[in-house]
Amino acid sequence: MIKDLTQPTSLRFLQANPTPASILRNGRERFGEKWRPRRRCGQWQLGKFQQLYNLAQHSSGLKDPYRIDKFEIKALAHDLTDALAKQQMWLDQAMT
Repeated sequence: MIKDLTQPTSLRFLQANPTPASILRNGRERFGEKWRPRRRCGQWQLGKFQQLYNLAQHSSGLKDPYRIDKFEIKALAHDLTDALAKQQMWLDQAMT
């Protein structure tokens, strides 16, 4: 569901909830309260957070983020590289 890691909301969400287990930890109500539509939600609507919570219930997820396999590490590194390149492109455009 998180397609663009360069969006501020995506980054904030993944910093706070990196795994399905972390999404489920506080329960549906507290999770929803934390992400109610307000300034920090950015472009996401409350429905997206509800979908994420529902998906987390049925996901095997990543139990231990420090045991990610080599393939996933490469994919995440590629996503991060792409995000940083886009950020630099936006900064360059803003400066001109």
